[in-house]
Amino acid sequence: MSGGHYQYLSCNIRELADAIQRELNENFMEEAYDWSSDGKAYDRLSDVPEGERIFVFEAIQKLQKRLKRVAKQAHALEWFLSGDTGYMDFMKAMAKKQV
Repeated sequence: MSGGHYQYLSCNIRELADAIQRELNENFMEEAYDWSSDGKAYDRLSDVPEGERIFVFEAIQKLQKRLKRVAKQAHALEWFLSGDTGYMDFMKAMAKKQV
């Protein structure tokens, strides 16, 4: 009964959501650069028209929120399948509207 039925893979989903959130918090719209292996910075949004960048940003925000919700649900599944919680706890987690 360890809660890690899938070797805690739900934590990977949560870590991805957290990493995306950190990047969104760090002036994503102004400093959307990616460092290549040659040490140069490239603007990840350079091919997105200026007026469309807000829609890209909003899409990434929505994805981050979905990943956070899925991570919580996957965590509930791991606990349920490990015998740490009952099926009702799992079903509540699946039905809960989470941000």
